Amino acid sequence: MQKLTAHHLNSLNSGQVQVSIKKFDGYLQFDFSVITNDINVDPSFSLDTLDNIGLWNFDVVEVFLRKGNPNGEYLEVQVSPLGQKYALKVISPRLETLPVQELDFHSTQRETSNGFEVSIKLSYAELPGEDGDIYGNVFACLGTPDNRCYYALNINKEETPDFHRPDLFLNLSKELL
Repeated sequence: MQKLTAHHLNSLNSGQVQVSIKKFDGYLQFDFSVITNDINVDPSFSLDTLDNIGLWNFDVVEVFLRKGNPNGEYLEVQVSPLGQKYALKVISPRLETLPVQELDFHSTQRETSNGFEVSIKLSYAELPGEDGDIYGNVFACLGTPDNRCYYALNINKEETPDFHRPDLFLNLSKELL
């Protein structure tokens, strides 16, 4: 498992996030293990749709992916500890996005004695871009609004956490798979 790096503004006792990534039979699988003191969720989000706008304001694990090269459109997928999902195609970060209504995407989750685990299974065919290596980054947002903590495989160094940075995407095909 790979340990996600905490953003430098996180509180000292903010928790720990690890992920393992596998590719098999045309799918990518991301298995997250999250250690946290409290789970921050909102049960009012839907379990049946992918358009849970604002889900990122509660505990979620996230995967941003594309294939072929690190630049261009990418897919953003989020899952909460309750199994609520959000998916979005990002055309240009913070400028242009498209909602995703259907996606070959499955997840499982369970609460543990010291946090939660989430497994995300996503079809390689669903990723934007041309066939080739898989580029992306993996994230977690945890905690309440007054004590929000951010994690990534490749975290930005600026004062504000920023996940929409394709320049920080990793070649997951070479580095982690």
